Amino acid sequence: MGYDPTRPSIAGGRATSCRPRLLEGPLTAISAGTDHSCAIGADNALTCWGGNGLGQTEAPDGEFIAVSAGGGHSCGVRVDSTVTCWGDNVFGEQDAPDGEFLLLETGPAISCGIRTNRSLACWGNGTSGQLDPPPGTFQAIATSQEFSCAIRGDNSLACWGDNSFGQTDTPQVSFAQSPTGPVTPVASA
Repeated sequence: MGYDPTRPSIAGGRATSCRPRLLEGPLTAISAGTDHSCAIGADNALTCWGGNGLGQTEAPDGEFIAVSAGGGHSCGVRVDSTVTCWGDNVFGEQDAPDGEFLLLETGPAISCGIRTNRSLACWGNGTSGQLDPPPGTFQAIATSQEFSCAIRGDNSLACWGDNSFGQTDTPQVSFAQSPTGPVTPVASA
Protein backbone atom coordinates (compact mmCIF):
# COMPACT_ATOMS: atom_id res chain seq x y z
CA MET A 1 0.00 0.00 0.00
CA GLY A 2 1.48 3.37 -1.02
CA TYR A 3 1.45 6.69 0.76
CA ASP A 4 -2.02 8.19 1.19
CA PRO A 5 -1.94 11.75 2.62
CA THR A 6 -5.56 11.43 3.76
CA ARG A 7 -4.85 8.29 5.83
CA PRO A 8 -3.70 9.00 9.41
CA SER A 9 -0.46 7.41 10.54
CA ILE A 10 -0.07 5.74 13.92
CA ALA A 11 3.22 6.26 15.74
CA GLY A 12 4.20 7.14 19.25
CA GLY A 13 0.75 6.20 20.52
CA ARG A 14 -1.20 8.87 18.64
CA ALA A 15 -2.74 9.05 15.21
CA THR A 16 -1.88 12.00 13.00
CA SER A 17 -1.79 12.95 9.38
CA CYS A 18 0.19 15.56 7.54
CA ARG A 19 -0.30 16.69 3.95
CA PRO A 20 3.02 17.70 2.35
CA ARG A 21 3.24 21.18 0.85
CA LEU A 22 3.89 21.42 -2.86
CA LEU A 23 7.43 22.40 -3.83
CA GLU A 24 8.36 24.69 -6.70
CA GLY A 25 10.72 23.42 -9.40
CA PRO A 26 13.06 20.44 -9.16
CA LEU A 27 14.16 19.02 -5.82
CA THR A 28 17.58 20.07 -4.53
CA ALA A 29 17.81 17.71 -1.52
CA ILE A 30 16.00 14.67 -0.10
CA SER A 31 16.33 12.53 3.02
CA ALA A 32 14.49 9.41 4.21
CA GLY A 33 14.04 8.67 7.91
CA THR A 34 12.51 5.74 9.77
CA ASP A 35 8.95 6.28 8.53
CA HIS A 36 9.03 9.70 6.90
CA SER A 37 10.91 11.69 4.25
CA CYS A 38 11.74 15.35 3.68
CA ALA A 39 12.78 17.29 0.58
CA ILE A 40 13.85 20.80 -0.42
CA GLY A 41 12.57 22.40 -3.63
CA ALA A 42 14.37 24.79 -5.98
CA ASP A 43 12.82 27.69 -4.02
CA ASN A 44 14.53 26.37 -0.81
CA ALA A 45 11.13 25.53 0.72
CA LEU A 46 10.92 22.34 2.76
CA THR A 47 8.27 19.65 2.86
CA CYS A 48 8.03 16.34 4.73
CA TRP A 49 5.62 13.41 4.39
CA GLY A 50 4.92 9.98 5.83
CA GLY A 51 4.51 8.94 9.46
CA ASN A 52 3.90 11.94 11.69
CA GLY A 53 3.23 10.46 15.12
CA LEU A 54 5.79 12.76 16.75
CA GLY A 55 5.49 15.82 14.50
CA GLN A 56 8.47 14.85 12.34
CA THR A 57 6.71 15.81 9.10
CA GLU A 58 5.51 19.21 10.34
CA ALA A 59 8.24 21.08 8.49
CA PRO A 60 8.76 24.70 9.51
CA ASP A 61 8.38 27.57 7.08
CA GLY A 62 11.47 29.28 5.72
CA GLU A 63 14.29 28.59 3.31
CA PHE A 64 16.66 25.64 3.74
CA ILE A 65 19.88 24.40 2.12
CA ALA A 66 20.05 20.95 3.78
CA VAL A 67 17.66 18.51 5.46
CA SER A 68 17.96 15.20 7.29
CA ALA A 69 15.08 12.96 8.38
CA GLY A 70 15.80 10.79 11.42
CA GLY A 71 13.72 8.53 13.63
CA GLY A 72 11.01 10.66 15.22
CA HIS A 73 12.59 13.98 14.34
CA SER A 74 14.00 15.91 11.40
CA CYS A 75 16.48 18.79 11.13
CA GLY A 76 17.37 21.31 8.47
CA VAL A 77 20.05 23.90 7.82
CA ARG A 78 18.48 27.25 6.97
CA VAL A 79 19.93 29.60 4.33
CA ASP A 80 21.49 31.63 7.21
CA SER A 81 23.35 28.40 8.22
CA THR A 82 21.45 27.94 11.51
CA VAL A 83 19.86 24.58 12.36
CA THR A 84 16.17 24.02 13.11
CA CYS A 85 14.83 20.66 14.31
CA TRP A 86 11.25 19.46 14.78
CA GLY A 87 9.41 16.34 15.92
CA ASP A 88 10.39 14.18 18.90
CA ASN A 89 12.29 15.90 21.72
CA VAL A 90 12.48 13.21 24.43
CA PHE A 91 16.30 13.27 24.34
CA GLY A 92 16.72 16.89 23.24
CA GLU A 93 16.57 16.12 19.51
CA GLN A 94 15.21 19.63 18.85
CA ASP A 95 17.92 21.34 20.92
CA ALA A 96 20.39 22.11 18.15
CA PRO A 97 23.31 24.23 19.34
CA ASP A 98 23.67 27.83 18.28
CA GLY A 99 26.05 28.66 15.49
CA GLU A 100 26.42 28.17 11.77
CA PHE A 101 26.45 24.77 10.06
CA LEU A 102 27.31 23.45 6.61
CA LEU A 103 25.47 20.12 6.84
CA LEU A 104 23.93 17.69 9.29
CA GLU A 105 22.88 14.09 9.71
CA THR A 106 20.12 12.69 11.92
CA GLY A 107 19.76 9.23 13.40
CA PRO A 108 17.01 7.60 15.46
CA ALA A 109 17.33 10.08 18.39
CA ILE A 110 20.54 11.99 17.65
CA SER A 111 21.78 14.62 15.23
CA CYS A 112 25.29 15.74 14.38
CA GLY A 113 26.36 18.63 12.22
CA ILE A 114 29.49 20.05 10.68
CA ARG A 115 29.92 23.71 11.64
CA THR A 116 31.20 26.33 9.21
CA ASN A 117 34.64 26.02 10.89
CA ARG A 118 34.43 22.26 10.05
CA SER A 119 34.21 21.15 13.71
CA LEU A 120 31.48 18.73 14.85
CA ALA A 121 28.54 19.23 17.20
CA CYS A 122 26.06 16.51 18.26
CA TRP A 123 22.81 16.70 20.24
CA GLY A 124 20.01 14.36 21.31
CA ASN A 125 20.46 10.93 22.91
CA GLY A 126 23.92 10.62 24.43
CA THR A 127 23.57 7.43 26.45
CA SER A 128 26.56 5.78 24.73
CA GLY A 129 28.95 8.70 24.34
CA GLN A 130 27.69 9.56 20.86
CA LEU A 131 27.40 13.27 21.80
CA ASP A 132 31.17 13.52 22.32
CA PRO A 133 32.71 13.82 18.85
CA PRO A 134 36.47 14.10 18.53
CA PRO A 135 38.10 17.48 17.95
CA GLY A 136 39.37 18.43 14.52
CA THR A 137 38.02 19.41 11.13
CA PHE A 138 35.58 17.24 9.19
CA GLN A 139 34.02 16.98 5.74
CA ALA A 140 31.32 14.29 6.07
CA ILE A 141 29.32 12.62 8.86
CA ALA A 142 27.00 9.64 9.40
CA THR A 143 24.96 8.90 12.53
CA SER A 144 23.41 5.74 13.90
CA GLN A 145 21.52 4.95 17.08
CA GLU A 146 24.49 4.41 19.38
CA PHE A 147 27.53 5.69 17.45
CA SER A 148 28.59 8.09 14.71
CA CYS A 149 31.42 8.28 12.19
CA ALA A 150 32.93 11.18 10.27
CA ILE A 151 35.59 11.79 7.64
CA ARG A 152 38.24 14.21 8.88
CA GLY A 153 39.71 17.05 6.85
CA ASP A 154 42.79 14.87 6.17
CA ASN A 155 40.48 12.11 4.78
CA SER A 156 40.97 9.79 7.77
CA LEU A 157 38.01 8.23 9.53
CA ALA A 158 36.88 8.84 13.13
CA CYS A 159 34.05 7.04 14.98
CA TRP A 160 32.78 7.48 18.54
CA GLY A 161 30.05 6.20 20.86
CA ASP A 162 29.14 2.58 21.61
CA ASN A 163 31.77 0.05 20.52
CA SER A 164 30.05 -3.20 21.57
CA PHE A 165 30.58 -4.71 18.11
CA GLY A 166 33.75 -2.89 17.07
CA GLN A 167 31.79 -0.23 15.20
CA THR A 168 34.12 2.57 16.33
CA ASP A 169 37.32 0.60 15.54
CA THR A 170 37.94 2.33 12.23
CA PRO A 171 39.85 0.71 9.34
CA GLN A 172 43.21 2.23 8.48
CA VAL A 173 42.21 3.79 5.18
CA SER A 174 41.73 7.30 3.93
CA PHE A 175 38.81 8.55 1.89
CA ALA A 176 38.47 11.01 -0.95
CA GLN A 177 35.41 12.85 -2.21
CA SER A 178 34.48 11.64 -5.67
CA PRO A 179 33.83 14.39 -8.22
CA THR A 180 30.39 12.86 -8.85
CA GLY A 181 29.38 12.99 -5.18
CA PRO A 182 29.64 9.79 -3.14
CA VAL A 183 32.56 9.08 -0.85
CA THR A 184 34.83 6.30 -2.13
CA PRO A 185 37.67 4.52 -0.27
CA VAL A 186 41.24 5.23 -1.30
CA ALA A 187 44.03 2.68 -0.67
CA SER A 188 45.99 3.48 2.49
CA ALA A 189 49.72 4.00 2.52
